[in-house]
Amino acid sequence: MNCLVCYKHCYHKKPCGGCRNSDKGKPEHCRKCRIKDCIGEKGLSQEEVAEKLGISRQTVSKWETDETLPDICQSKRMAVLYGLSLDELVEFDIDIKEIQEVIDRTSEEVSDKIDWTKAWSGQYPILSRYREEVDTDRYAAELDKLLRDLEKKYGYNELDSFLVLKDILAFVWKGRKKSSR
Repeated sequence: MNCLVCYKHCYHKKPCGGCRNSDKGKPEHCRKCRIKDCIGEKGLSQEEVAEKLGISRQTVSKWETDETLPDICQSKRMAVLYGLSLDELVEFDIDIKEIQEVIDRTSEEVSDKIDWTKAWSGQYPILSRYREEVDTDRYAAELDKLLRDLEKKYGYNELDSFLVLKDILAFVWKGRKKSSR
């Protein structure tokens, strides 16, 4: 969490002292500095931050050194203090390696039990209603043709064909996002 606070600070303002220092020994996902450097840049001491957030100076110190993380209420207050949304504050908190570990630990059996459409529909409401609006049979037939083509042309099995097609769709999506900017 600390890294994003600093990242946002650096994005909107000039880099602080911590941003100009070496990244040696910092986590891979770190965005160049620690919260203490940005607190200092804002002219706030640990004591002042602690007072504004209703916590102890030692707690702020532990956040700075990544010894502990703030709870959700503390995170909300910190977001207000730094002028960020809670989403912005925690956006880059998860390291790619952590995500990969979760993926690796999730068995196919467990994954099959998860209703992924329902799980993602909170963030993407279209997923909860598109089946009522879209002729899914038509699109499914076209996708099935593409899957069979991948199997025949490249000798992929069903799963590999599906994964390749999914990856191609992700590639197309990223390309569209870039071109719309």
